[in-house]
Amino acid sequence: MNLVQEFKISDQDSIKILVPNNVENKLNYYDYPTEQLHLFDQLTVVLQQKDLSTELARDMTDYTLGDFQDALIKVLNKKNSLPVEYNIKDLGILYNVNSHTDNENRFDLTQFSIWSNVTTITWLYRKNNHIYLEISPKYPWLYEEYDPLEHYISFQDFMRAYKSVALYEISREIAEQWLTQCNVILDEIAKLSGYKNYKDSIHPS
Repeated sequence: MNLVQEFKISDQDSIKILVPNNVENKLNYYDYPTEQLHLFDQLTVVLQQKDLSTELARDMTDYTLGDFQDALIKVLNKKNSLPVEYNIKDLGILYNVNSHTDNENRFDLTQFSIWSNVTTITWLYRKNNHIYLEISPKYPWLYEEYDPLEHYISFQDFMRAYKSVALYEISREIAEQWLTQCNVILDEIAKLSGYKNYKDSIHPS
């Protein structure tokens, strides 16, 4: 896989945006893939912790980076704060319990999420004037059929062993750097995709 962008969290941890290193392995959601990166190409998002890689998402470039950009703008503008009754690490627990029980009166958590796949969900939010990036585990069989060949665990056992995959307090300086990186790479990819910039790809002139 080729590295498209790396968002440094610390000296050892980072979020990496990856794309296949040859056209044959690339996926474009609306057209044939090419050598250059396109807004409709599929990207993979990975949390890199020393020698451990955890996949966070695999989706279209436009959504993958655009959603990250939107979330960063919100937290930097002091939006996306957790309500007073919720604490850090609560979102993943709420998500799993609400999804498992299909609670119709549940608190809307989507405003805090960036990426999601079968096994993880990634959040970016504020609490007590601090910015947090959190990766929570998802119960694998919330929406997937149980495969008898898989090592199945009950929801109750999953929640008893529940803990965040990762939790980081992100400084404002790092969040601003990430937003700058997002803006630059999105504009570059938009130009390769035939637009003047990323904003023009969303609202063509």
